[in-house]
Amino acid sequence: MATASTIINMASKEIGVKETGVNNVKYNTEYYGRAVNGENYPWCAVFVWWVFKHAGASALFCGGAKTASVYEVWRYYNSLGRVYNTPKVGDLAIVSTNNGGTYGHVGIVKTVTSSEIITIDGNSGDAVRTSKRSIGGRKMSFCRPAYGSSDGGSTGGNLSMGSSGTDVRDMQRKLIALGYSCGSAGADGSFGQGTYNAVCNFQRDHGLSVDGIIGPATRAKINTAYSNIGSGSTGGNLSMGSSGTDVRDMQRKLIALGYSCGSAGADGVFGQGTYDAVCRFQRTYGLSVDGIIGPATRAKINSLYSRL
Repeated sequence: MATASTIINMASKEIGVKETGVNNVKYNTEYYGRAVNGENYPWCAVFVWWVFKHAGASALFCGGAKTASVYEVWRYYNSLGRVYNTPKVGDLAIVSTNNGGTYGHVGIVKTVTSSEIITIDGNSGDAVRTSKRSIGGRKMSFCRPAYGSSDGGSTGGNLSMGSSGTDVRDMQRKLIALGYSCGSAGADGSFGQGTYNAVCNFQRDHGLSVDGIIGPATRAKINTAYSNIGSGSTGGNLSMGSSGTDVRDMQRKLIALGYSCGSAGADGVFGQGTYDAVCRFQRTYGLSVDGIIGPATRAKINSLYSRL
């Protein structure tokens, strides 16, 4: 079954397609079976219908029905109890035209942050475009197609606020191992505010565009950084004043195991925060509490980390 990523990828390919006349556009031509022109043929809902059809997921859009009516889109999903106030990637955003409840426009939610959504919209002016909308601004509701259970899984597509599944969990585990906390829930497979903050911090630290989205560049950088964990480690004792890749590796593992190394995170410098983390770890596991990562402490950290 199609996932949200399937729909978003299909819609994204259409960005930039323009009318050749007033509402004279290929989506309307396919919908009506002929070329149409004029104000009586708005096509935002028609575009969504076209995307689902060409993604092989017609049944997920209004049960396979054809409709050019934004209200009918809302009514169908409302009848199934699938209209929500909080957005999720892949939702159909119903936007009022006058902030008073009129169902004037529909777009496909591509990205969700804590303050705004980005949608892919047909009939946005005279073309398919992306639009930013503030959450809590113009009145919106969100219709949620019944995507497949693999939605948000290990597809390698973009991940953002609202995404969920095994791929999110994998990225969270890697971020945590790299010293970027995903919040109190940890690697729970749900891309919430904590994960958004972790991604932004990672992007900022690695010179990437800071948008809180795990796209191709961010995913590649996370995977590369994660694969390098432990490279250059010496295996010798580490204590206050030590620094380098081995310290960073141990810090990342301690953080992943729930032992904060202080505000600096996994910075490769064995300071007070790392000392405190080592002491807490040693105390928890019945080791000699000296704040030094010696053979016994190192082995215990590595053993527990390997089970994550």
